[in-house]
Amino acid sequence: MKKFLLLCCSLGFLLFAGVNASHALFPADITIRVTGDAGLELAADVTIPKTGGNEKAMFDIVVPWEGTVYAELLTVQFQKQSSDGYFKVQLIRHGEVVREGETSAAYGKVWLTMPLF
Repeated sequence: MKKFLLLCCSLGFLLFAGVNASHALFPADITIRVTGDAGLELAADVTIPKTGGNEKAMFDIVVPWEGTVYAELLTVQFQKQSSDGYFKVQLIRHGEVVREGETSAAYGKVWLTMPLF
C-alpha cells in the first residue's frame, strides 16, 4: 500500500509540475521582438542572470528589431531616444507571447522580465 501511495503522489506531482511547462524554469530560446513606428531609435539593455555573474549587453536598435537569446531568466529594457513615436516589446517563448509592454510616452521606457512566477 505504501508503494502505491508513493507512486500516486509522484505521478500527481509530475502532472502538477507539467501543467504550465511552457513557463517552467528551464533554458529555452526566447525571442525579443520590437515593433512600432519604423525607424524609431531605441537604447536596449538585455541582462541574463547567471550563477557567478550576469551576462549584460547594451546597444542601440532601430524599430523593427528582433533577436533571440537562450536563457532561463531574462530582463530587457528599451527606451526611446526621442519624444515622438510608439513601440511595443514582446518576449516570446515556445511560440507564445509570455510578456509584452508598450509606450508612446516622450522618451518612454519598456521594462520586462522573465520567467513569470
